[in-house]
Amino acid sequence: RRVMRSHVLPSLACSFVLILVLLSSFWQLKVASIPLVGVMRNFTPLVTAFFEWVVYRRSLPENAVLAFSITLLGSVLYSNQDFGATPMALVACASNVLLA
Repeated sequence: RRVMRSHVLPSLACSFVLILVLLSSFWQLKVASIPLVGVMRNFTPLVTAFFEWVVYRRSLPENAVLAFSITLLGSVLYSNQDFGATPMALVACASNVLLA
């Protein structure tokens, strides 16, 4: 089967975004504390659900909101008193959450 230009360009865009996610992950681990990275990683599904709500106007089921809340609360409790949140670390974490 022949590869067409119309197939390659979307693949390059996805590959570029994946590279950005990986680079921001490495940068995040370099400048932020591990508990902060854990909290932000657990915050990613909540941000994704918010963007789905904005774009598709699809509401979340109550059990999903409860699950997101428990996950976020658990990660905040895990990182209690060990939150190395410098401005650079917050920018790195936020960029990774938005890219992922």
